[in-house]
Amino acid sequence: MTEASEILEISNYYRVLGTNSNANDELIKQRYLERVRQFPPEENPEAFKRIREAYDTLKDPFDRSKYDLQTKYQGKPLKLLGEAVHHMESSDYERAATSFEKAEELAANNLYILRMKAKLALLRENYSEFETLFAEIEEIAPNSKRFLVLMNKVMLLLEVGLTPRASKELEKMKPLFPEQKIEIAFLSIPVYDELNDFDKLWDVLVDTLPELDNFDDHFELFMDTIYLLNKHEQWDKREDLFRQAADYVKLIKDNLEIKEVLIDRLEEVIQEAKAHGVARDQLFLVEVLLEFKDDSRLAAQKQRLKKIVRADQELEAMAEEEQISPFVFYRLAELFFDWAYSEGPEMYMDFPSSYEMKEFEKEYLWNVNAIDYLRERDFYIYQLFEDQCLEIREKSYDSLGEKELSMLKKRLSIDQDSNYEKLDSGQVVKKDDVGRNDPCPCGSGKKYKKCCI
Repeated sequence: MTEASEILEISNYYRVLGTNSNANDELIKQRYLERVRQFPPEENPEAFKRIREAYDTLKDPFDRSKYDLQTKYQGKPLKLLGEAVHHMESSDYERAATSFEKAEELAANNLYILRMKAKLALLRENYSEFETLFAEIEEIAPNSKRFLVLMNKVMLLLEVGLTPRASKELEKMKPLFPEQKIEIAFLSIPVYDELNDFDKLWDVLVDTLPELDNFDDHFELFMDTIYLLNKHEQWDKREDLFRQAADYVKLIKDNLEIKEVLIDRLEEVIQEAKAHGVARDQLFLVEVLLEFKDDSRLAAQKQRLKKIVRADQELEAMAEEEQISPFVFYRLAELFFDWAYSEGPEMYMDFPSSYEMKEFEKEYLWNVNAIDYLRERDFYIYQLFEDQCLEIREKSYDSLGEKELSMLKKRLSIDQDSNYEKLDSGQVVKKDDVGRNDPCPCGSGKKYKKCCI
């Protein structure tokens, strides 16, 4: 068995790096660098991956503390922490606190346990205890890890939804760690995203992207930028992104290997968006992918997605205006989903019950007028399904009973001299008074006192 193969067989991270659990941070970093020189990634990719995995865990004070709970104490504290998490999720904070106390009896001064207790303090809205716990964490953790400690503080505040507090902590961190500009930027992104402050978010993105010299960092921030531009509907910033990151884009286009990695990742993200039936996300990502890939199939997909997005916007406009009868709206929505997502996932809508659908059909005037309104407004959705819209109109007419047809003819001949008038509700009634026990002139078949009175 080669030395590289032996590395893959070792389960303990400390042994992977050739050290022990008492090693300080400096020694762990030293051993890591020695291992990398011994097993360079281009010659021993699998061994290097294992070495990197061990180092990434042990260099982070919280991940290392969690790992120690498993290796030093046979996992008993982790079981108690699992119980504590379950109690927190059930809002049973007293029992969660008890589980934490038992875990601390087994592993005192463990940074991971203290971090979990700090989260519990936030959930209980005990902010003074939260600050006390993090002061304790700062005292225990090596000074060289202070940035990671404060970073975790911000992340915890974000995790429980206290974004304004997280933003304040972030602003206090910036002058303390000028050399950690890139890391601060990555931490700022979720904070400004949650605050919906796109201007600050954009400043961070365009300020950071050109400074990165590592492809992995470039790639992650580049993908984050694409995602955030789409999420915040700032599509006009896309060209600015490419201008700000011109060197990076050139790198991608000139380096076949990197270009293929990016294309593969973008295609994966597009499939994820497709699986969720989000056409707008798909369209944006396809547009980005076309910057790096000349593909007629992809171009055709872009045009179809543009049609779907536009039709979707029309449906939203109809729903907000409430000018279209429910029956017509649901039929159009059904047609749209069948057409737009025929190759995607099964889409679900909150369609009305069969009883409600029959009630919708009784509203024949509204249904017929809804189609006419669509045509007059020149809605894109009407143009897309013109033949089907005409069928809907005919179905609305054909579904009428004898009384309804009679009322419809009277409705169509209403004028100033007519004995009928149209109410605000859309119903047609006689101008003369109708008796309470007379048939309702709306054609429902009910007595007037139980229908339109």
